[in-house]
Amino acid sequence: MSRSTHLLSIPLALAATVTTTVANADIRGNWIAQAPTQYQQECGSCHIPFPPQLLSADAWKAVMAQLDRHYGDNAEIPADTAQAITAYLVRWAGPERKVGSPPGNPPRLTQTRYFQKEHRKIPRAIWSRSDVRSPVNCGACHQQADQGIFDDETIKLSGVEKWREND
Repeated sequence: MSRSTHLLSIPLALAATVTTTVANADIRGNWIAQAPTQYQQECGSCHIPFPPQLLSADAWKAVMAQLDRHYGDNAEIPADTAQAITAYLVRWAGPERKVGSPPGNPPRLTQTRYFQKEHRKIPRAIWSRSDVRSPVNCGACHQQADQGIFDDETIKLSGVEKWREND
């Protein structure tokens, strides 16, 4: 690569990085804004409506195909509602290379590569606390989980320190 070609590639790489960063920031708001009303109503009636990026498209299809056996409950909904929610989840699903193919039937988002990586330092005792109860009770620790915000800065759990990559 010539020096002039190399010098031209620096601004292009910087522009791509800025564009990607801005695009990623917009994704958070977009998937919430794009959510069908039924997603909040149906899925949000029992738990926070999980961000679609937490599972792959195939995993979401499997979850939605088994609503009569939804993690031990019957969560059946009208077919047209299920179709609208499935289409939304598939459109905004996480990439397979990031979230992986979690085990379970239906698949469990707590078993994804991404979830496991992000929560690997959390002691098991935390999950059984009465104010947490389960790894899928995201709002117990992440105060803005209902808005799709899971940043470390949103973790608020009394008597518990934050776990950071640098610890």
